[in-house]
This record gives sequence, structure tokens and C-alpha cells, in this order.
Amino acid sequence: MWSTIITGVLMTLTSILTASFAFFAWALALNGFMGQERAVNASMVTFIVLAVVFSVLCLALSLLSVYYLSVKRAWNAALAAVLSVVVLSVAAGGLQLVSVVISVIVAEQMRTTR
Repeated sequence: MWSTIITGVLMTLTSILTASFAFFAWALALNGFMGQERAVNASMVTFIVLAVVFSVLCLALSLLSVYYLSVKRAWNAALAAVLSVVVLSVAAGGLQLVSVVISVIVAEQMRTTR
């Protein structure tokens, strides 16, 4: 029980941290889109939606993996929590970068189409 709560808290904190770094990467990637509010706004909405979806997905997967490893496979709960947090934090960071790339593609498409 405690391992699930600790995993949830740690994954929430790491998701917030990776999303904030990804937001700064998004802002740097859209540096050349000055004066194109329509493209930037569409890109921002895309980034925020994808970041939230990926964060919730990684949080749910981490909680399920702790439950699966500790209850179903009879692993040590602390080991299951550490493994889940480390692996899915790296996955969350990678997915946040994917959301940056997708949002930049959306901005580019909005810029070229009128």
C-alpha cells in the first residue's frame, strides 16, 4: 500500500519536472515563430494536451506495475516501486520530448497553411 502511494507521489513530481523541462524545450523550438499567434497557440494546446495525456499514462502504468510486481509476482514492494519510478520516469521524459516534436510539427503545418 505504501509503495503505491510513494510511487504515485514520486511519479507525479517527476512528471511535473519533465513537463516543465519539455515546456522550455518547446519554447526554444518555437523561437522562430514570432508574430504567428495562430500557429503558436495551436502548438501550445497540442503540447499541453499531449503532456497531460503522457503524464497520466505513465502515472497509471507505474501504479499498475507496482501492483503487478509486488502483489502478483511477490516482489519486494520497495524494489518494485524503485524499478517502476526509474523506468517510467525515463519513459515520461522521452514521451514529453515526443510531445514537443509533435507540437512543433503542428506549428509548422499551421504556418504553411492558410
